[in-house]
Amino acid sequence: SPVIVSFDARGNTFTVSDLLRADIYWKENEWSAAADAIERLLKPEPISAPLSPFVSAHILKLAVARSLAQDTTALRAVNVRYAGVMADDANGEAFALITSEVDRTAFGYRELPAAIAQIGGFEAFMANYRDRLRDPEVSEVN
Repeated sequence: SPVIVSFDARGNTFTVSDLLRADIYWKENEWSAAADAIERLLKPEPISAPLSPFVSAHILKLAVARSLAQDTTALRAVNVRYAGVMADDANGEAFALITSEVDRTAFGYRELPAAIAQIGGFEAFMANYRDRLRDPEVSEVN
């Protein structure tokens, strides 16, 4: 079967089928399968800083998925592989927090990756809210 390849804004290649698989597994909370698909997205190309927003977001999603799957060995491997390129990235602090060696039994730790997984929805809400505030009719009410 043919492999459909696409490009992000910086020319990084990825297979559309792996992108679709990653999204489907993510939505189904199949964290190990989602992480495996995301790794396939990231592996074809050598990754170096500065990262495209697509690559950065998927490295962060990989860390979140490995954490939610409670796969500490794979999470350590994600940290080793990507910590250098994520260090100065916009998602770097979140990545460092998720992949850090912290007490995994601490209260709230298990909720953190799930909260980060919801960031996309929150960002969309905030963008919509900011746009609504720019509307002169709405601004006058507020």
